[in-house]
Amino acid sequence: MIRAGLALLLALAPTAAMAGPEEDAADVRCVVIGAEMSQDKDPDTSKGGSVILFYFLGRLDARSPTADLKALITQEATRMAAADKGRIATDCAAKVQARGKQLEALGG
Repeated sequence: MIRAGLALLLALAPTAAMAGPEEDAADVRCVVIGAEMSQDKDPDTSKGGSVILFYFLGRLDARSPTADLKALITQEATRMAAADKGRIATDCAAKVQARGKQLEALGG
C-alpha cells in the first residue's frame, strides 16, 4: 500500500526543472481562463473553470511559491487577445483532462 502511494506521488510530482518562462506564462494564462470560466452562470462551465484555475495555480505554486502572482496574472491577462481565449481554454482543459486520465490509469 505504501509503495502504491509512493508511486502515485512520483508519477504526479511536478517537473520544476523542466519548466521555463514560457510554460509559466502558459500556466498563468490558464489561471486567467479558469478564473473567467469559474464566474460563468452555467454550473458546468463554472465548475470546469474552477478545476482549471486550481490545477494551474497549484502548478505555479509548486514551481515558484514566492512568485508575484498578481503581477504575472495582470501581465498575461493584458497580453491575451479575446480571439485567443477559446483556443487557450481548449488547451488548458486538454492538459487537465490528460492528467485526470493519468490518475485514472494509476487507480486501476
